[in-house]
Amino acid sequence: MSLTTTHFGMELPRIGLGTRGLSGMTCKTEVQKALSLGYRYIETAQIYNNERQIGAAIKESKVPRDDLFVSTKVWIDDYRLYDLLWSVRESLDRLRLDHVDLLILHWPNEKYSLHRTMDAMNEAKELGLTRHLGVANFTASQFQTVSEYSENPILCNEIEYHPLINQSRVIDATHKTGAAIVAYGPTADGEALNHYEISRIALDHGKSKTQIIMRWMMQQEGIIALPRATRRSSLEECIDVFDFELTSEEMQTIDKLRSNNRRLFDPAFAPHWDDVA
Repeated sequence: MSLTTTHFGMELPRIGLGTRGLSGMTCKTEVQKALSLGYRYIETAQIYNNERQIGAAIKESKVPRDDLFVSTKVWIDDYRLYDLLWSVRESLDRLRLDHVDLLILHWPNEKYSLHRTMDAMNEAKELGLTRHLGVANFTASQFQTVSEYSENPILCNEIEYHPLINQSRVIDATHKTGAAIVAYGPTADGEALNHYEISRIALDHGKSKTQIIMRWMMQQEGIIALPRATRRSSLEECIDVFDFELTSEEMQTIDKLRSNNRRLFDPAFAPHWDDVA
């Protein structure tokens, strides 16, 4: 099983560090720990208010910039051309970087023309502010539309994905274009760890329940996982999943948990989600 996945000629790490909810010195410390353990994909967003701490951690690390893959997300209020470009430059200042590797629209926002917003995203790429473009929380039809509007490939769709939710429709639509799925909340913020099926498989393999879920992710093509941890042991567990393999029966057992269709992130401004029976 490869540590990377390739999309549009770009090799992406299969596992990155999600930083939602991390702030202050805790954020800086966790990013430093992650980098020391071998994480090379660091994810953030303007709305997380932690870009400055992440920038400090990267600056103080000894990891060469070319070895890192850093993404940030533009908040929904800044989708007009000049607002978007200005916000990205501010993000880069906070991150102490001259570019990010991946710039993502955080949520769909029907108040703004998606076509014009993608013009702004493409302009950001042309100006060298980002190497690649992506979106987050887009439905299947929205992802198809944004892929058609963009002059440059849309590298990924970052969505909530874990064993308790059925996202097959949007995953299929995203993969159809050649793009990757970036999965946030891979353990359903811990809820998936409470299921007997996960516990039994973990016991059979002598692994933690988190590792079983991460391995389930890794055995799916085109899936990148963004675990979020605040304990060093958890960071170690999440990335140490390439020395064992789940059987097809175990994969199917975990797949069946998706019938719960448990969605954790559903703000008032969310799109009308894809319904999967």
